[in-house]
Amino acid sequence: MTSIRTEAATQLEELAAEVARLAAHVADLQQTQAERIQGSDGEDRPPLYSSVEDWVTTYLLPTFPRPVGEVGMTRWHWSRTELGLHATDLLRDLDRRCCKAEEDLDRVAWRLPPGVIHGDAHTGNVLLPAAGQGRPAPSGPLLCDLDGMCIGPREWDLVPTAHGATRFGRAPADYQGFAEAYQFDVTAWTGWPVLRRVRELQLVTSTIDRLAGRPDVARELAHRLRSLLTEDLGATWTRYR
Repeated sequence: MTSIRTEAATQLEELAAEVARLAAHVADLQQTQAERIQGSDGEDRPPLYSSVEDWVTTYLLPTFPRPVGEVGMTRWHWSRTELGLHATDLLRDLDRRCCKAEEDLDRVAWRLPPGVIHGDAHTGNVLLPAAGQGRPAPSGPLLCDLDGMCIGPREWDLVPTAHGATRFGRAPADYQGFAEAYQFDVTAWTGWPVLRRVRELQLVTSTIDRLAGRPDVARELAHRLRSLLTEDLGATWTRYR
């Protein structure tokens, strides 16, 4: 029994280390978007993300079943059954993809001038105007969740809407209207494939440690990962519920 517990604990430590490395890469990629255009004053910008060590110790590890041993890493068995991969092999593959995306970002030729960006400008962060309690409605939609707001490449804020049309099955006409209003179609730009990969890595890694008790999320994540690993750009993703 002691040997089983020791082996399981070792597996858990290795898995946590792989997740930490992967999380660091994804955070670096997101941070890179914000800091790609450095301020003229040359000063370092404050980090947008907490440390990976804090994330692993306070958030990730408590999600694993206790005690390790007979239970081990049962929450990660879906990786074998759904993807045919051990969880650590999956994380290594994602880590490699993050490394490649980081290299490709260094070669991106940005088309738009830098400016204030939201950082995660998807429709879930848009508040529609509504009057109530004797107050007039705002004149237009409002952006919320501003913790990632910074100065950066404005192309990044166009990615969620474009990705919604190309991956989540939103109406092409709606996206075309958006691109025409903005007077720039990010999907027709040479940097789009790189930013699309960064966005998709962000969307799969953000839930990879949150599968316990969420079978619908686990199934959708497996679908997303299968299309990502096989580079199936035509697969349609659905929103997590």
